[in-house]
Amino acid sequence: APVPDEPAPAPAPAPAPAPAPGQHAPAGLVQDLTEAVRLAQKSADIITKLPQDDTGTDATKEQRIQAYKTNLASQSRLERQFNNGLESAIVSTMRTADASLEDANWQLAKKPSPDGRFNGVDIPGALSDTNKAVDILKQLLDDQLKGGQGDGAAAGAAGIQQLAA
Repeated sequence: APVPDEPAPAPAPAPAPAPAPGQHAPAGLVQDLTEAVRLAQKSADIITKLPQDDTGTDATKEQRIQAYKTNLASQSRLERQFNNGLESAIVSTMRTADASLEDANWQLAKKPSPDGRFNGVDIPGALSDTNKAVDILKQLLDDQLKGGQGDGAAAGAAGIQQLAA
């Protein structure tokens, strides 16, 4: 069943040149980051309402699927910017958030992840990873709205270090 209020993924925009230092990011980046944050926050809200000790019961299946699909929509907004000529630090930060959303989705699923890191439903883990992505994306969006790179790249680097730990 479709997730209400979830827009269909839009086609990827044509690649834009990276902004020169001190220039504002392309409007498409700000729009995609804004929507990715909104969707990831919506997913976190859904996950928050699930029982923390849920093991993947039928009673929570629809909500877990809705959170999963909402995270996928957020990832889609990020992924359309990956090959858009952005600075590598920005792309790296977006990839870190994307990876957190991917991890959250595996923790919403009953089946194990291909790499064996996740094996069954883990609601607290899914919420933690979704919130981590929201925090990274909010910082990156704030940096872009201020017209600089600010701490968004640092937040991405910190996120990468957390993933490696």
